[in-house]
Amino acid sequence: DVRLLPGREFPMDEAARAKFRNRWRELLEGDPTKSRIYKDMGAGVATAGIEYYLPLFFDATATVFDQLLQQQEWMAGDRFTIADITAFCGLEFARGLMKFAPADAGLHALQAWRDKVNARGSARAV
Repeated sequence: DVRLLPGREFPMDEAARAKFRNRWRELLEGDPTKSRIYKDMGAGVATAGIEYYLPLFFDATATVFDQLLQQQEWMAGDRFTIADITAFCGLEFARGLMKFAPADAGLHALQAWRDKVNARGSARAV
């Protein structure tokens, strides 16, 4: 008998959900009770799109990417892939949401990668 459970990039225990909600109130403006994601997290529901809010779950997520990019050109190896697109979208979201700039945090490989992806025509078209 094999039972498959949902995989997530973030914890959903009470402590993690409390941290998420506290950081939301610290970093975002407005009434959090008007946000579906905020309310769902309080109820223990992982709403679609919650993965874009990883910085609210963890104190540091970008350092893993910086270390990876010190060893290879792209997120998944030697060529640009959907992993780069996904990571770029998440990083841009954190940049807007939390005013996060990798270079300001000493993450120079991540900043160089971000600038390289941003220079691509497809990124500039957005």
